[in-house]
Amino acid sequence: MSADDNWSERRLKKEKALLESLRFSLEIGCCAILKNKISRYGAGLASSANSDTRAEYARIIEDAEGAFQIEAIHGQGSLIKLDHPIVIDLIGKRVPRVPAAISSEEIAAAKRYRSITASAGGD
Repeated sequence: MSADDNWSERRLKKEKALLESLRFSLEIGCCAILKNKISRYGAGLASSANSDTRAEYARIIEDAEGAFQIEAIHGQGSLIKLDHPIVIDLIGKRVPRVPAAISSEEIAAAKRYRSITASAGGD
């Protein structure tokens, strides 16, 4: 394997890991974390030499825009899945975190949004 092939393979693995991280942040509703990752890594993913990477990144951005719109209406953190094990750790319920990765305001927004969607028969 040439040095160029090795570099390309490492780059592709890194891109795949970044895409998985973006998708996971979206799935657990951590839009603030997602926005941070997009600002840090989005340009590289959008301009990747790999068409699959670019396509997956475009799908994530499309899904993220919808999530960002919901948060614009219902408050930052409103989509956070409070019962997800990783979120529980980010909140600091198992082991206290100082500062907590998810704020009390975000937790309150998530609870409000859950009550709205539950009463409307959604989510």
